[in-house]
Amino acid sequence: MEQKKPNRVKQEIKEWSRSLLWGAIFVYFFTGYVFKAYKVEGKSMQPLLQNGERIFVNRLIYRVDDIKRGDIIVFYHPAEPKDFFIKRVLGLPGETVEVRRGKVMINGKPIDDHFVPDYFKSRETVPRMIIPIGHYFVSGDHRNQSYDSRSWAMDPERSAFVPEQYIMGRASFRYWPLSSFGIIESDYKRLEL
Repeated sequence: MEQKKPNRVKQEIKEWSRSLLWGAIFVYFFTGYVFKAYKVEGKSMQPLLQNGERIFVNRLIYRVDDIKRGDIIVFYHPAEPKDFFIKRVLGLPGETVEVRRGKVMINGKPIDDHFVPDYFKSRETVPRMIIPIGHYFVSGDHRNQSYDSRSWAMDPERSAFVPEQYIMGRASFRYWPLSSFGIIESDYKRLEL
């Protein structure tokens, strides 16, 4: 009877170890290849996303679906590859974009920016540009607090557009704070031209 007890304990330890190993492999794969956690830094995506919130970014979505106008994306800008940005896609490859006194125009038509409160709107003007294939025009929702394609277009040292290969994925889920727990709605259907 004494000998069975140590074998049972060994067996139990073995099973727990195996479960923990498979759990660790799953978490590594899930957080490394499917979803990645990011912390929102700054006010550029208010009122949708607040400074300090924690979100999951879906890293696989753009392997099976196209990037759409209105998607909230996380990306690295080629000029600042160590920093990540969270912005909304407004212009798609091949489209003409310009900004007239803060109003973003795509192919000559104003974008429905109902998600931007009046006190977050800006007044800049950006000349007409064609978005290169494989690139996107992005903006924060808090236009007065966002460093984005509108700002980059005014800097001759920078490209105004985000290359597709720098896009990490789509912001999909907010997990902190718990009071805001849930899916991040991008409302892209209302942005279609």
